[in-house]
Amino acid sequence: MPRLGVWVALGGIALSALLSYVVWDRSVATANANLEDVGDLLSDSITHTVEEIGEQLVAVAALYHSSEEVSRIEFTRFINNLGVDPGVAGIAYAPIIETDEIAAFEESVRNVIPAYSVFEFSPEGERVSPAPRGYHAPLQWSHPDTPFDGPYGFDLASQPSLATAVEQSIGAGSLASTPFMQLPGEPDADSFLVFWPVTRVGTPNVLGVAFALVDVSEFLAAKLSPALTSSVTWEVFDAGSELEMPENWRTESFPILGQEWQLAVAGIEGEPTTPDRWAAVLVLSAGTLISLAGALLVSALRERAMARREVGRLMELGVAKDQFLASVSHELRTPLTGVVGFTALLRDPTRNLSEVERSRMIDNISEEAGDLAAIIDDLLVAARSELDMVTVTAEPVKLPEVVSTVVASSRDEEATRIEVSPGPADYPLAMGDPARVRQVMRNLISNACRYGGEPIEVRFQTTAERAVVQVIDHGTGLPMSEWDRIFEPYYRVHHVETQPAALGIGLSVSRHLSRLMGGDLTYRYEEGRSIFELSLPHAGADSIVKKLTSRSAGTR
Repeated sequence: MPRLGVWVALGGIALSALLSYVVWDRSVATANANLEDVGDLLSDSITHTVEEIGEQLVAVAALYHSSEEVSRIEFTRFINNLGVDPGVAGIAYAPIIETDEIAAFEESVRNVIPAYSVFEFSPEGERVSPAPRGYHAPLQWSHPDTPFDGPYGFDLASQPSLATAVEQSIGAGSLASTPFMQLPGEPDADSFLVFWPVTRVGTPNVLGVAFALVDVSEFLAAKLSPALTSSVTWEVFDAGSELEMPENWRTESFPILGQEWQLAVAGIEGEPTTPDRWAAVLVLSAGTLISLAGALLVSALRERAMARREVGRLMELGVAKDQFLASVSHELRTPLTGVVGFTALLRDPTRNLSEVERSRMIDNISEEAGDLAAIIDDLLVAARSELDMVTVTAEPVKLPEVVSTVVASSRDEEATRIEVSPGPADYPLAMGDPARVRQVMRNLISNACRYGGEPIEVRFQTTAERAVVQVIDHGTGLPMSEWDRIFEPYYRVHHVETQPAALGIGLSVSRHLSRLMGGDLTYRYEEGRSIFELSLPHAGADSIVKKLTSRSAGTR
């Protein structure tokens, strides 16, 4: 394989590797963003769940405001009407009582639950009578019964984490929750209790606490869509726990009821929450194969290119000719249409045109014909330049007179915008071709009127060897990178569709003619002014005269 083919193969493989890395990196970023969105949704769902449960517990407190003695049947009926959200294992009530009130309380509840008694668990896990403490909070009623059936009568105040949550709820008069706990038969510690204080109406005296048991896993499974839950696995735990998660798990903390919780989520392979490895592998494999095929193709094409080069050049010339003809046709259409249109109107015997109207139409025909002639002049110079056949003569030229002639032949709306400085009285004659100098000045003045900002000025200067004419406008200037490019053939900076004669060759032709006459045409932008400067040698320079004469003779 030729050297070029090797470089194509190596470059293609390197590009494929880079593209594969970009695809993998974007896939990782997308998966992480999806995983972050799912994590935010899960944490928001848990937070909203606690708020909804809090509203239910407030409703339970309102039940006790209406009657401090709520029976088990009333409690059950109220919870049934209230409804229990999925994931909430049950809602219960525990009164706050003193140690010396336990016996009377037990007696009142035994009318409904015969074996009811207040108890706590010993270190060995046995039920024992509660030890004396500042208060007791035995579970009295619950619905559904299932999660609380065994612990009926259990003193919440005997368990430190439960007692802390009860006291926080009573002290703050708001929701409080326990840390996560593991329910019997559950594999993970993902359940917690939420408490709300129940007070006597119109007083701060606390009657008890309403609370709910929440199973986070069941709640999220019920609340979230299967499509979402099937795309990730998650764990919820206390922020202070020492649970270590694998590196590919995303963990974030979020506060609930004054406690910091942590949610860890990980994507499931094949879901949008994990990067697509196969996409990167496919890009790398396909890119490598394409690179090798491209290298072989480049080698084959290179071998055939030598034989087809001449045909290609001819085809390019044909395309360039077609593009040039299309551009010329477009630019000639506007002035030619005006000439044909006004001529048809003048020849129409049915139109009663006044002398003023006829005069205006003739003036328009003259102006459009002048534009047409200027375009043709530029086209001829551009075409002959390619063949080195442009004709120039060498004779003294009065630049102020040439400028006056060009301005006088300009359109009225252009002529009124141009300010021509008279120039010094001893302004020297320049050496050049009068017709070509007029062509250059016409292009410069037309360009300033078309694209420049007012005022538009023409100034005359002189140096030791050259006569200089400056065409100055106050329009938007060009960056320095464009100063030479505007003189390239067919290069356009401005795009004004309504302006005629915008072939993009006027400045190129003007510079070419200026240099053929021994001078130059330059552009610069300074102090808010665009300055086109034509410089020609003085008429007294014998060497320049001889040079121009020989150049003119050799280019006819």
